Amino acid sequence: MSVTTDLNQTWEEKTQRESCFAARAALENCTSVVDETLQRIQEIVDSGHFDTIPSDLKQALNRWWNIYKAAKQSFVADPELIEIYQWRP
Repeated sequence: MSVTTDLNQTWEEKTQRESCFAARAALENCTSVVDETLQRIQEIVDSGHFDTIPSDLKQALNRWWNIYKAAKQSFVADPELIEIYQWRP
């Protein structure tokens, strides 16, 4: 191999590592936002202030909320994802 080849390979590896950690940071942020949102929605539901909301709207909002709850359950069921999420240098 030439020095140029070594440099190109090292640069590519560096780029991929940086992309890996950028993706991890974005997914960590997304997970945190989902967690905060689920908690906030639960607080709203617990308040009981849905008496005057039309049933079809309430059901649609609940289906939307259930999608996020299912995503959260899928995430916490995967030990490797939890390990990546909790990892700190």
